[in-house]
Amino acid sequence: MKYIVMADGKELRWKQYMGIHKYQIRIDGESLLERTCRLVRENEPEAQLIITSHNSDICVDGAVRYEPKNNKLEVDRFTWELIEKDTVFLYGDCYYTEGSIKTIMSTETDGILFFGSYERIFAVKIIDSDKFKSCIEYVKQQFLQGKISECIGWQVYLASQGSNLEKKSISGDYVIITDGTRDFNKPADYREFQEKEGKSVNPPWDERPIGMFDSGIGGLSCVKAVNERLPCESICYYGDCLRAPYGTRSVEQIREFSAQIADFIYSMNVKAMIVACNTISSICLDDIRKCCPGIPVLGMLDMTGSYIQEKFCGARLGVIATPATISSGSYPRMLKKSSFAGEVFTLACPEFVEAVEAGIYSGPEAERLTENVLDEFIKRNKIQALVLGCTHFPFLQDTIHKLYPELNIIDPAKILAEGLKAMTERGALHPASGGERKERFFTSKLTTGFNNAVKEITKVYPKIEIKTF
Repeated sequence: MKYIVMADGKELRWKQYMGIHKYQIRIDGESLLERTCRLVRENEPEAQLIITSHNSDICVDGAVRYEPKNNKLEVDRFTWELIEKDTVFLYGDCYYTEGSIKTIMSTETDGILFFGSYERIFAVKIIDSDKFKSCIEYVKQQFLQGKISECIGWQVYLASQGSNLEKKSISGDYVIITDGTRDFNKPADYREFQEKEGKSVNPPWDERPIGMFDSGIGGLSCVKAVNERLPCESICYYGDCLRAPYGTRSVEQIREFSAQIADFIYSMNVKAMIVACNTISSICLDDIRKCCPGIPVLGMLDMTGSYIQEKFCGARLGVIATPATISSGSYPRMLKKSSFAGEVFTLACPEFVEAVEAGIYSGPEAERLTENVLDEFIKRNKIQALVLGCTHFPFLQDTIHKLYPELNIIDPAKILAEGLKAMTERGALHPASGGERKERFFTSKLTTGFNNAVKEITKVYPKIEIKTF
């Protein structure tokens, strides 16, 4: 008998979760591919094992890798040129129990026999190869003509039974398996298996980068905060210097620009995304989350409210931010939800964004600007703690502290970075292993200020790539 383990699926719903293919999931120290091949060899030592995949990195003892000639449709995973009498197709993204493999290998048929649960197909045993090929051809023809909406293993089974291809049902030639065998179709399947089965599910590491973006330079303060707390993590950052600042733009423009950048960062296969801009976080964070399934998307306000309530409850709190953030009322709303009992005073400071973008955040010029903008606000309202409600503003933190040494300064970027670290510690986000770390920086316009800020934060001279929309 020839056993073909299919590992060339499109994984449309998996979306490279944890930075791996589904067949690379490791359980009790071995990958799904390794486990399947081992169980087959234990029951039939001389079995011919073939793994179908275009991934040249696949190497499993006792199995050979074959690259299918055609893989356009999901049903093409049943590699046409390998279909012949005495063939069993197994799924590379399936966790098989010892019992299920024994059942699949020992159950006899003189035609085509399917194995699976009531929802998923786990294997197909083929004696009548001509009938199996004709079923595949019929399903593909129906799909390409727009007569059916799916073209997967279920349709092949239904075709073999002469059933309605759009109505999932089980009749003959199907062995029900309910012993814990299961596949991993989407990230939720993996998490459910981990919680219910209590298996040692690996990998504990996720080498994908953390993605961040901002309207320009400001979000680099988040990069600095994350680097200090999670020094092993790779970073992918985008600063939209060409269209900065966002704080004085319309809500419609902010939504349009942020959607473009979020889509780009998501396409870089990141494991988490930080919207390193208070303005965007205040206006369209939920929209971005909907467009980036499978990964956590964190905004600048997510963890700040509870921190302020814990550390500064009852204080006279100042919030400085862009005009758009102030107009949105996001900080007062967030603080109210956190049961903050103090008074809140807000001030729009577009001048600070312009200064930081120009590289002016220390020295006499920065001090004069800071005093002109903040002095009356701080003294008139008797501010005790000041929230830097724009990621540009931490660049001015030393200057603010020099002018107002008694003032407590709250940097949401640091709070968020601490929260991200806590996520890795409790397993909500898999950390990097500590191997080679990479940083990629993108901008829509390479300005002197952006270039200098990247160098200051990274202490090296990384290549800065240009990306416009």
